[in-house]
Amino acid sequence: MKIAAPVVTLLLLFCGFLLAENKKETPSPAKHPSSPKAEDCASVNRKSAYDLSPALPHTRAAAKFYDVDYAEPYNHPHDPVCLSVKAGDVIVWYTSKHKPFKLKISRMSGDNDCRSHPFDTSPPSAHVLGHYSGPPRPNTEGCVYAVEFERDGKTESDPHIRIGP
Repeated sequence: MKIAAPVVTLLLLFCGFLLAENKKETPSPAKHPSSPKAEDCASVNRKSAYDLSPALPHTRAAAKFYDVDYAEPYNHPHDPVCLSVKAGDVIVWYTSKHKPFKLKISRMSGDNDCRSHPFDTSPPSAHVLGHYSGPPRPNTEGCVYAVEFERDGKTESDPHIRIGP
């Protein structure tokens, strides 16, 4: 019995240590294992437009949520939101203030496989309250795209996305 108490105490301490370490290793969207140069990617910031990036259950993919009502001013320097082709990451653009917007995506850099946008389906041509991108096409790895939100004929912001492995 004298040995059992120290062994139980050590086991409890070890379990507590493991739980603490697991909580510290919550994946950061900016350090997504499949993202290129994680330090060059935008990180989640609840006070900015890029405010959430949960992992999708049962997949390696992450859903990047981007609130267009809090986007950076037009031509303001910023890091891109990075999407992984292999993981199947997606981005969801939405408006928290319920102001419809038109989404425009255009190629900034990359070869001819990049086309005008990286997704299988084109962005909607009408004003919307939100849009789910779907995963990027496999041949768009290495491409960078400009994203603009238009309201009342004015372009409000220009975030961009980078497609990584």
